[in-house]
Amino acid sequence: MMIKNDRLLRLLPALLALALLLALSPPPASASTYGLTSSNKTALDKLIAASDQTTARKLEQQYKDVLARQSEEASWDTRIRELHYANEERIAKLRTAIRQIGDSRIRQLEQQVQQTKARYKPLLDTQTVLNRQIAAAKPLKDKELNKALKAQADQLRWAVQLARDDIRAREQALKQAKSEKAKTTKKLRDMLAGVDPLKVQIRSAKSTISALKKQAASGWQAANQAIRKKDASAVSRAFSSLATLTRQLAADKQKQHGLETKISELIARVERELPRN
Repeated sequence: MMIKNDRLLRLLPALLALALLLALSPPPASASTYGLTSSNKTALDKLIAASDQTTARKLEQQYKDVLARQSEEASWDTRIRELHYANEERIAKLRTAIRQIGDSRIRQLEQQVQQTKARYKPLLDTQTVLNRQIAAAKPLKDKELNKALKAQADQLRWAVQLARDDIRAREQALKQAKSEKAKTTKKLRDMLAGVDPLKVQIRSAKSTISALKKQAASGWQAANQAIRKKDASAVSRAFSSLATLTRQLAADKQKQHGLETKISELIARVERELPRN
């Protein structure tokens, strides 16, 4: 008996965790929340069979219409999901591409500036040393020394000027490349920001769709209850309401897909404006 009790004590934490998990887990989605239960589908068939010809045809057609709109809605869901993920992936790649615009050219120019400065450094250092020597020799009033130093300075002047011009030109090219990068980057980011108002519209559309889905779930609940009560008139009213709701849902999801399409078109325009290396 003690062994069994020990086993139960060891298993108790796991059993409690399992019970808690089951309690917190949401109930699985089923046809009862957004459609007919399997038993009620059978009951509907029996209700239609027991109804007069006019009522039977009406119920059959209403149910078919609702299912058709639901199928259309599901089709839009798939298309929206695929296009949305494709858009988000393209936007992420675009942001990276925009951020990297001109980077290779700028790195190349930065390297050229560094190499040019390094190449002319001995010449410029020589001029600096010579200028210091000239300044130090002036108080000595040694004409021959001053003349010799001045001659050396004259010989370096043109070479130094060419060196400074070369460095300045390369620095200017680097500055221009950075300026062009900033200008192009701003332009493309401003263009891409055009997706933001469209995303606001999508959020609004999704909010409307969510409210309609709740109404549709209530409509299906009413339909299931009416079928269980074998009330053909109430079933017809529920189907009529569901037809309106599902038609509106399909229309709103088509609108949402249209907004995603506009985002896709805007992305394509930005992609075309990307500089080609």
